[in-house]
Amino acid sequence: MADLKIDYDLLSESSSSLGTIYHALDTLKSRRSQTESDWGSSAISDALGSFAGDWDSHREKIMKSVQSTKGLVDEALEGFKDTEGKLASSLHQSKTQKVVRAR
Repeated sequence: MADLKIDYDLLSESSSSLGTIYHALDTLKSRRSQTESDWGSSAISDALGSFAGDWDSHREKIMKSVQSTKGLVDEALEGFKDTEGKLASSLHQSKTQKVVRAR
């Protein structure tokens, strides 16, 4: 039977990276309004405004996906830690009972 090996550091780093990505996408909201005055002519401004509007919609979808994925990674990390703790406790109790019986 193969052992299941969990890289807790990788899961933790993945969660942190997803949080950073979410935050970066979230801060892009404010940049749009800060740069609108720099867009120039009305044709360019209209084109960039349309792009920015589409990007807002797509960014929100990406942010939801990132947040959902981060939640799954966090749940997996906590689930594995909890299961490992229970297994370790059970193993410790089993060894303790064998020692007591052997006396």
